[in-house]
Amino acid sequence: MLKKLYFKYEFLSDRFGNRDKILEFEIEDNKHYIKYMDGDNEKKFDITDKTDVLCEYLENIDIKNWDNQYFENVTMEYFPESFWELVIMSDNVKVECKGRSIMPDNWEDFMSIFYNMNIIDKQFP
Repeated sequence: MLKKLYFKYEFLSDRFGNRDKILEFEIEDNKHYIKYMDGDNEKKFDITDKTDVLCEYLENIDIKNWDNQYFENVTMEYFPESFWELVIMSDNVKVECKGRSIMPDNWEDFMSIFYNMNIIDKQFP
């Protein structure tokens, strides 16, 4: 059972902090949503009926080793740049992590959740 799911992804196109794309998971009144913001455009997707499949997929891609990790490229500052934060709490998965411009090895497996739900396309960001 899913208890908490929070994912925020910001893409900065320049050093002035332009926030281009944000994905957020929300749980409101026992309903599960993905909110997608692209500039001034915002869409909200009800994924309540897909939550069990989502939990199963998260277990299968083995993201547990991301827990308590910070992924960052500290050698240089460059743009475009991305910042992300992920918190997942379910019966079988507990992960809290974040990163800056560096993603974990199986990041594409995680992002494919959104591709498969038709929330984002493969060119994201």
